[in-house]
Amino acid sequence: MVLLKKELGRIYRHQRTRSRLIGTSERPRVCVHRSLNNFYVQVIDDVSRKVLFGLSTLTKDVRAKIKSGGNVDAAARLGEIFAVEAKKKGSQKSVLTVAATFITVA
Repeated sequence: MVLLKKELGRIYRHQRTRSRLIGTSERPRVCVHRSLNNFYVQVIDDVSRKVLFGLSTLTKDVRAKIKSGGNVDAAARLGEIFAVEAKKKGSQKSVLTVAATFITVA
């Protein structure tokens, strides 16, 4: 399979970022990915190698509130629903990875 140069660069940046941070059970990693048409968010515990939960703009409750899955409005709605779900699951602190950068969220 031939990868586009842009996608290959994204993979390399992701690997470089992932070598510097790790998600634990107390402070899991939140991974955000944007495709052309949708957004995907996952909460990951790297120590136990498990995805605690994940949402996307393809999920029924998010899809009902948006017109298109890949725009700013969709990202805002997904963020609101994700915040509520994260608090329900008990995730107050996390390490955020977005577009091969890392940000610590308190």
